[in-house]
Amino acid sequence: MTTRFLAAALFSLALAGALAAQPRETKVRADRENFADDEHWVYNDLPKAIALAKEQSKPLLVVFRCIP
Repeated sequence: MTTRFLAAALFSLALAGALAAQPRETKVRADRENFADDEHWVYNDLPKAIALAKEQSKPLLVVFRCIP
């Protein structure tokens, strides 16, 4: 049991290190690709999101993110 836990912890640390090593631009572009074509999201266009929320009479959740 301890060996599995240690292996999982080491794997998690290695994965976190690999993700942290990615340049900021790579992270931003990957994030944009994940959401750009999704009809449920309005990415990087606040006026469009506000207009769509008003049109559909739905609330709007705005997230300002900073990818370190």
